[in-house]
Amino acid sequence: MLSTLQQVVASTPDDEQRVRQLLAINAIFGEALPQDPEFVAAVTQAYLSLRDRGARQTVQEWVSKS
Repeated sequence: MLSTLQQVVASTPDDEQRVRQLLAINAIFGEALPQDPEFVAAVTQAYLSLRDRGARQTVQEWVSKS
C-alpha cells in the first residue's frame, strides 16, 4: 500500500489530478466512492484547502460552514 501511495504522489502534480489518482486506489476507497461526484468534489476541495491554507485555517473554515 505504501509503495502505491508513494508512486501516485511521485507521478502526479499536487492538484486535482493527484486527488483523482489517490481516489482510484480501490483498496482504500472501493469502486463506488470515486464514482460519486459530490464525494470527489468534497475530497478535492478539502485537499486543496489543506494544501493552500493549512490545517488550522481549513478546519476553521469547515467548522464555520456547519
